[in-house]
Amino acid sequence: MLSVFTGDISGELQVLEDAALAIEGGLYCKGAFDNIPAIHTIPGFLEALPLARAWKAKGIGGLQIDPRVLRAVRNQNVVASNSTGRMGFVRAITSAPDLSDFRLDAFWLEVRKSLTAWGLDSSATAGAIVGAFREMHDNVLQHSGKPFSGLCGFSFADCGSFEFGVSDSGVGLTTAYLSANPGEVTIDSSQLLEDAVLHGKSRLSDPGRGTGFGTLLRTLRRFDAGVRIRTDCISLNLTPLGGSEYSAELREQAHLPGFVVCAQLKPRPD
Repeated sequence: MLSVFTGDISGELQVLEDAALAIEGGLYCKGAFDNIPAIHTIPGFLEALPLARAWKAKGIGGLQIDPRVLRAVRNQNVVASNSTGRMGFVRAITSAPDLSDFRLDAFWLEVRKSLTAWGLDSSATAGAIVGAFREMHDNVLQHSGKPFSGLCGFSFADCGSFEFGVSDSGVGLTTAYLSANPGEVTIDSSQLLEDAVLHGKSRLSDPGRGTGFGTLLRTLRRFDAGVRIRTDCISLNLTPLGGSEYSAELREQAHLPGFVVCAQLKPRPD
């Protein structure tokens, strides 16, 4: 079996940001990606996916994806599983609902088993993490407008971090919000993202909405977990400060058609 291939997440994301800005600024030319290393981390791939889909529609390509990651995505299962780590993907939904339920149930079980293999000794905590992961998946079904574009992924390597995330190529946060609130003619995308993630503001007014990100952050804070969200022209990086506090960094980005949320759980000291 192959080992999970890990790398520099921040470096991969910087490459993607630079490439996206170059393309948005009209600086793309043939061979521009020749020297870019292959994307192989979960956050890197899930962020690359909606960008690559949009670029393909424009006749632009060139991003390299590690073949093991591509194989996992195509198979929608665990492609690397041994004592050194695991990696797996599943589509958020398929054309056959029963098949979707079967694949997703198997996937969530694999995530839970992988958390145990990673070293998590509490089944209740593993269940809470899977539950928070599923909340992010539900957002694809409820808000993206393109549930068939959704993809969930996870990976971990021995003595490394546990990464998981969800990506879609849907309408993005601002469009989804405005579709449910047509009376609002102006919107600050940065404030909207911050409100949704940190303050539980939902685009829908139904009771009980807007709890997904709060659940995610409460569940992950004990693991010193970093969280990254990107949509529209904004990214939000959350760095844990201890307790329930996070440092929030909002940055302008090239347009990403969809929504991406990824988390990285750091190994706990023995």
